[in-house]
Amino acid sequence: MYSKSIQVRSFVVFLERIKFPLIALILSFASTTNSPACATTYYVSKNGNNQDGKTWATAWSDLWRIQSAEVKSGDTIVLDGGHTSMEYNEGLFLQNGGITITRSLEAGHNVEFKHNKVGAGVGGAGTTLDRIVAHDNQDTNITCQPSNRLNRVTISDSWIYNSLYPSTGAVSLGIESSRYKDTLLKINRCVIGPGLSTGVSVTDRVELTDCILNNASKSNLEVNSKVEGAPGTAYLKNVTSFMTNLNSQGQAHDCILRTESNPKYKTDVFVEKCIFYGGRVNVPANHFMHSTDNVQFNITGNTTTLSPTMIDPRFQSDVITVPNYASAGALNQLNFSLRPDSPAQGRGSSLSSSKSLFNQ
Repeated sequence: MYSKSIQVRSFVVFLERIKFPLIALILSFASTTNSPACATTYYVSKNGNNQDGKTWATAWSDLWRIQSAEVKSGDTIVLDGGHTSMEYNEGLFLQNGGITITRSLEAGHNVEFKHNKVGAGVGGAGTTLDRIVAHDNQDTNITCQPSNRLNRVTISDSWIYNSLYPSTGAVSLGIESSRYKDTLLKINRCVIGPGLSTGVSVTDRVELTDCILNNASKSNLEVNSKVEGAPGTAYLKNVTSFMTNLNSQGQAHDCILRTESNPKYKTDVFVEKCIFYGGRVNVPANHFMHSTDNVQFNITGNTTTLSPTMIDPRFQSDVITVPNYASAGALNQLNFSLRPDSPAQGRGSSLSSSKSLFNQ
């Protein structure tokens, strides 16, 4: 999830499941522009002894036991998911803002958000979700709620996917954000997919950097401004987008989809040093996009939007052989790093797969 004059804000995080059963986390806290000199990491674990929350041994054993007055802006709360599962069934109330909520990467302490209607919903000022695995949630894996208090949300080093699609017919959104005033969603070093209906759907300002978008059945990226007279901005840099020729139902799917039809609404889209392999560029001819030094291949639709030519980026995996009906498991095994002879060096994500995300 900064003493001077304090402006009180509210912040809501709904994490409906940690590992298996989960909670609704509701955080209310204050924030200022100043950070403490020394940030502290606190731990929550059923195995803790409630001493001070500063180690796994002395961790707070329940969310309600967190000494909220001690957790300041700039601090981090690390949640324990146990070896197989760890259940928290109460709300969490914190007084201060600018707090990072993260899962542990240590052996035996992993956390996942899964098998819910919504995996995680965030809103507030200075919120960070880091090293999160959100998957197989019915509607949306991560949603950023509209709020006049939502100034910035950062999602980093995380994997969002759906392993059940398409075998069960289930669909789910990866990351969804609804715009309100000057919000900003930053997505850094994330793998989004496979198995999602839409990878990222935004109506606000979004920055997507060093990410992989892997074969959503509808669209890897959907941009749609809904705020009259206040243009949104979508900025993509070093993103790798992959799609099979058609989705598993034999229909065209979009690597980029722009849906604004009303001229009162507008989103400026900037695409720089990205690789788009497969899928359709579903961008009307009168919707200008700012494209710089991108590589595209096997693309249909408005093909001149991203790059004037088609160039095979030459991934390590021979992706041209991937069938339209490939399972999420097979898609997750693809290696999107570039071969030494690739003409796309310097473009696309530094990540090769979700495995590389957690090995780095």
